[in-house]
Order: sequence, then C-alpha cells, then structure tokens
Amino acid sequence: MSAPVAMPSQEGGDCERNLKAPDNQQGIPDQDGWDAILWQNRLQYRRPLFDSVKALIKWKPNMTILDLGCGTGDFTCEVHRQAGVVTTLGVDNSMNMLAVARSHQMAGLSFECHSIDQFEPAQKFDLIMSVNALQWVPDHHKLFGRFYEWLNGDGQLVFQLPLNQTNPFFEIYAELIRTPPYSTFLQRVNGNARGVLPTKQYELLLEEIGFTQHSVQFQVHDLYLDSWTEVLDFVHATQFVHARTILPAALYKTFEEEYDRRFWNYINDNNELTRQPFFAAKRINIWAQRL
Repeated sequence: MSAPVAMPSQEGGDCERNLKAPDNQQGIPDQDGWDAILWQNRLQYRRPLFDSVKALIKWKPNMTILDLGCGTGDFTCEVHRQAGVVTTLGVDNSMNMLAVARSHQMAGLSFECHSIDQFEPAQKFDLIMSVNALQWVPDHHKLFGRFYEWLNGDGQLVFQLPLNQTNPFFEIYAELIRTPPYSTFLQRVNGNARGVLPTKQYELLLEEIGFTQHSVQFQVHDLYLDSWTEVLDFVHATQFVHARTILPAALYKTFEEEYDRRFWNYINDNNELTRQPFFAAKRINIWAQRL
C-alpha cells in the first residue's frame, strides 16, 4: 500500500520543537554514533511514519506505556499527552538522544538509558511501542516473547520496522561497507535490517507467542523533501550509526565523503527518476494485543 506524503509546512503539537544541542553536544555524535540534533531537526520527515503507527493504538484511560528506542522523545511525549496516561517510560541506549529527550518535562514521563536487548522492566505495561528501532535488535522470536511477558492482560504491542534494503540510497551504503578498507571494520554490519524478518513471518510469530489479535501491514511512504541535500542528510541521520561508531575518525571522514560522492553520482545519472527530491520509506506496521 502506497502512502504519498507531502511534508507539512509546520510541525504540530506542543511536544515537537527544534532544540539547541545541550552544552558540549553541538551536533557532534556521541560514542554510540547517533547525532541527536541532526535527528531532532529532521522531525518533520519522520512525522508521517509515526502517524501511521499511532493510528493503530487503541486508547484507554490511565495507560502505562513503554517506548523502546525513544530517541529524542518527541513522539513519546506526544503519546503520553494524548493518552492522559499514568506513566510513560522512554528507553534508549544513546545518551546524546536522551539528553534531548529529558528536556521534555511532563508529570509521569521519564527516560532511562538501556539497550533494548538487555532491558528488563520493573513493571508491566498497557502499551509497548517502538518506531524504527527494533531492526537493530537480533532474534525477534525471543524479543517478542519478552514483550508478551511485559504486557498487562489486555496490553498492546505497536511498532514499526523499516524495510529499506532495496532503497537505492541504502544500497549505496550497503555496497560501500563491503568495500575495502571499510569492510575490514564493518564486515559484520548488515545495513539497518539485521533483525527484520519477512513480513509474513511476523504474523506466524505473533500467533505462536500467544497474540491471538494482531495486524501486520506493509506500507510505502513517499516522503517529498525540499532538496536532495535534505534527502542526503536524512540518510546520514538514520543510516550512518555503525560507521560513526566503528570506523576511526579519519577513515569515517573518507567513508562519508565517498558515500556522498556516490549519492550525487546516482542523482545525476538518473535524471528521469530524480526530478523531485523524495525518499521512499518502506515500513512494516504491527499491532498485537494480549488477551
């Protein structure tokens, strides 16, 4: 199902805003590779993706919510406010992201630093959500079994996974990480989809775990951006995490320059396909309920 989306001219909601970087973090990625300010300032491009996930939630009063891979916390805050919940916990493994997330001050809203694959909550939840984060975590069979145990009796699981392997800009990245000298450092990196299963397997997986109520949807969001430079920045913000983390600084600089060169070569060589700047974001949206 295709969902062409024009970028909104204004970001909506009290929880969305452009933020200055915290002290000593002026847009510089921390050791985990995430550039929180670049990510935050591309918020409008992620808006349609989040809205398609939020539409799956079945709201009820006094919900307890867990957001895994909350990033800068903008959507965590929005769900917390809309639900009128008792507590919402946002979890992320990037201190740089969380430094921005913790600027959201709301009663019952908190953020903690954990890796998703090692996190063990101290309570159960009515809603566990995750937007484009679980692809970094391997073994989804084991992972979703843990989620099932973390939910209250009628709790919901709502999440989104990217399927960008065939996107030409991600294909350029995948080809580059297999190229020496980068491959020496990045040989174990498989783009941003190392944990993602084929779409149909999620239906079987959810049923096997015990989610008798579930929905698995495949969507393509054509995100129209202001310029190809914005597209390039969006790819940098979402795809370059492992390269920033693993490569030595000087080698990362040449890696980034080489990617940019190949990106612009692709744009120039495909004039018929690239007249208007856009990014085709393929996604799996999943809703499941424990009954």
